[in-house]
Amino acid sequence: PSFHMCFLGNPGTGKTSVSHKTADILYRAGIVDSDKLLVAGRSDLVGEHVGETAIKTKKLLKKASGGVLLIDEAYALMDDRGGSYGDEAINTLVEEMENCRDKLVIIFAGYLNRMKHFLANNPGLQSRIPYTVHFKDYTSDQLYNIAEKFADEDGYYFHPSVREKLISIFDIAKKFNLPSEPV
Repeated sequence: PSFHMCFLGNPGTGKTSVSHKTADILYRAGIVDSDKLLVAGRSDLVGEHVGETAIKTKKLLKKASGGVLLIDEAYALMDDRGGSYGDEAINTLVEEMENCRDKLVIIFAGYLNRMKHFLANNPGLQSRIPYTVHFKDYTSDQLYNIAEKFADEDGYYFHPSVREKLISIFDIAKKFNLPSEPV
């Protein structure tokens, strides 16, 4: 079976951290030979000249072989016009996902709506990804718990009055935050 995945969510929701843990779990389960995680983006896959993209993509896949490859902001591979370098990278990935499924797990990550559009544009890609994980934004309480944990790890503690103030700040920040999907 194939273990390729798609991680959907906003920045800061833990997609990369969970990818590291996933690589470790897949290694311990004997699905991949190494717990290594290679993180890549468009510039790691797409070449600047005709014919360079497939070579560059295959070289990256070979480097990641035996472990997990995380393609962050995978939707950036899509170009506005068909037959472009990004399409060549996607087509190479689709081909190699099938050929190397016993040697490599690929995780595609990015914003929810952009990733849905990305996957819908290539049914061959979508059909090779059996697992999709949605990462929700943290609540203000969860953000407080994270801040408290970081403080504790550095030998600090929060006065009880800090909780209410920090949660209030997190609530305000969430109201004035930039949109989840970039415009």
